[in-house]
Amino acid sequence: MISSNYIGAKFVKLLGLPKHTKWFELRVTVNEAVTVKCEYYPNLADLDLTSITTEFKLVEKRNE
Repeated sequence: MISSNYIGAKFVKLLGLPKHTKWFELRVTVNEAVTVKCEYYPNLADLDLTSITTEFKLVEKRNE
């Protein structure tokens, strides 16, 4: 059995999400850009528990 903490951490790293991500939602729809919505703590080191929710669109990385 794989825990959500384990696989979630792997996705956070793979997708390049903020280090202190609380949750994320990955949306994959036919003929649309893949989007990732996430909530994260920008100042967790300062014990500030104010979180931010944002949405990213994934784009193809081109080798130049």
